[in-house]
Amino acid sequence: MNVVVSNAALDDLDYVARADCSYFHRFKEHRLHFETIASHKYDKGYVEVDGTVCIKSMDLPLIGSD
Repeated sequence: MNVVVSNAALDDLDYVARADCSYFHRFKEHRLHFETIASHKYDKGYVEVDGTVCIKSMDLPLIGSD
């Protein structure tokens, strides 16, 4: 399964933006949460036509709700 995390989702994280904080850094820091979100979306069938799971800003409330 391919998973895409939108830049908007990375921007909308409850995160203190610093000049040295790249999207990649934010992704790495929250990777386990993104994996959980992707798993929930996949299990519910919320996938793109090509099978990709796209994590958007509106999915972020799921972080920490295991």
